[in-house]
This record gives sequence, structure tokens and C-alpha cells, in this order.
Amino acid sequence: LGFERAGPVEVAFACEQNKYAVKILGRQWPDTRVIHDVRTVTAADGPVDLLFGGFPCQPFSMAGKRKGTDDDRHLWPQCVRLMRELQPVACVWENVAGLMTIRTDPEDDSTRGHVFHDILQTAFAAGYTVEWDHCPAIALGAPHRRDRIFIVCRRDGGVTWPGPERAI
Repeated sequence: LGFERAGPVEVAFACEQNKYAVKILGRQWPDTRVIHDVRTVTAADGPVDLLFGGFPCQPFSMAGKRKGTDDDRHLWPQCVRLMRELQPVACVWENVAGLMTIRTDPEDDSTRGHVFHDILQTAFAAGYTVEWDHCPAIALGAPHRRDRIFIVCRRDGGVTWPGPERAI
């Protein structure tokens, strides 16, 4: 919705499983096709210039069990697959701030941030320049803090990977 309000954007399709969320999408974009499982999206569903969305936050949220990559809802690999198959010019991904601190090994504090680093690195390996930022909702005028991470990927080549120091 924000992208539409900022400029000429046409939503090609939406991807959502939750029935209530699908209803909300239907109210906002009544003529837009909803694909119920991201794992079924293919290049035939494109072309798209911009992919934007949030992969499930439950694996990383401080409010959950923080199973990270061991959680069945960890769908970042599907996001990277879509980046490779659809080849959008840019992607904007959103998630909870807990994504930055999740460990690859829950028992080993030295693995803190490795999942986030891997996410950035796989986006880079898919051919994208990768930048990220942390933004609380209150900074945009919302009445609550609700910290979020935004990962922006641009397919413009020629930029070297910033390295793990950028990840945490």
C-alpha cells in the first residue's frame, strides 16, 4: 500500500495463507490474484519489477520459541528462490528485530547473528546488492515501538559483499 501511495505501482499478485489476511488483501486489492503458498510461485507468475513482503516472523520473534532455521515457517529460502527465478530489479523484505540476534545453535552464544548474516549473504549470492536497516514503527508516527528490520536488495551488480561486520 505504501509503494502504491508513493508512486505508480501495480500489484501483480499477493501471497498469503492466513484466511483473515487474505480477506484484508481482497478488500484492498479486489482484482489481485492471491497465491496461497509461496512455494508454488514460479517465474510464470511474473514478470515483476519489485518483490516486497515479510517472510514469517515466528521463527525469529522474541515472543515465540525462536527456532530459527529449524522452524517449518522459516521461508527465507523461498524468498531467495523467488529472487533468482523472477529476477526483480529490487526486493524489500521486512521482519522482526529478533532476526538479527537469532542463533544458528541455541546453546552457543557465539552463533548469535549468524542466521541474519546468512540471509544477507544468500541475497548477495543471488546477484543483489544488499542493504538493511532497523526501524521502530514509532519513527514513522505509529503509537507503538514495534522494531522491524528492512532488507533492501537491488540487482545492479558490481558491489562487493560488505561482510559480517555489517550483519551485527
